[in-house]
Order: sequence, then C-alpha cells, then structure tokens
Amino acid sequence: KKIRVRSNWEPSAQGFHPITGNAGHQERKKDPLTELIQQINTRYGTNFTQMDKVLLQIESDYAAKEEWQGYAQHNDFKTFMLLFNKEFPNLAVERYNQNDAFFVKMFSEPDMMKQVTGTIGGILYEQLRMAHKYPTPDSSHQYVAEKKVDWDE
Repeated sequence: KKIRVRSNWEPSAQGFHPITGNAGHQERKKDPLTELIQQINTRYGTNFTQMDKVLLQIESDYAAKEEWQGYAQHNDFKTFMLLFNKEFPNLAVERYNQNDAFFVKMFSEPDMMKQVTGTIGGILYEQLRMAHKYPTPDSSHQYVAEKKVDWDE
C-alpha cells in the first residue's frame, strides 16, 4: 500500500510556493456608485472620492418618495428611465440647493458651526479611538501619532 503525503506547496517556474486557497476566488464587486465615481474621475479628470455622498443623497431622495417607489413597482425599466431622465435635473438642483443652503448657514452661524464640529469631532474621535481605519485616497497620506500630553503636570 502506498502512502501519499499531501503538502501545502505547489510547484511553479520559480520553485515551490504555498497554496493560498484562492482558487476560484472572485474579486469583491464594487458598489455601483463607487464605480460611477471612478468612471467620472477617469473621464473628466476629477478626484471625487467615496466621501462625495451627493450621488447617494440623490439616490436616497428618490427612494424615499412614494411616487418613485410606485414608478419602479408598476413600470418596466424603459418607462421608469424615461420618467427618471426627465425628472433628474430638477431633483439634482433641489439637492444642490439644500447642500448649498446648509453650508452657507453653517459658515454664517457660529453656533451651528460649533454644534456641527462638536458632533462630527466627537464621532470621529470615538471611531478613531476604536481603531477604525479610514482608507486614504493615496499612499502619500500617513497617520501621525502625537505624544500623549499629561495635563496634570
């Protein structure tokens, strides 16, 4: 009786390398909005990142409206897209105005700025303390560790 020993190594032109277990592994699909942003960046030379949530805001605006839920439920894709393409500029302008009004108000109202920075700063601090890692757009950005300050000295 022959004994066959299985190893965790596969031969290649460069020698033996460990088997990774990635046979048939598929890349994780990117969400459609991420892909759209990448296509816009490539085509128009922009540098929008996933932090640009305007597209997600517009999608959410439509999804929240019963009218659009009905259009999707009771029409085929072609009819839905005809309605969507006709209405999209109006909703995009509405979203732009809402975002613009928010920033104008925030920069003109010190109390609002204080509330926004306090809230976002608090959330960000807690997330960073929990070692949540935010991806950086490129490798030129690095995290900086500061010396801990003892305030009781």
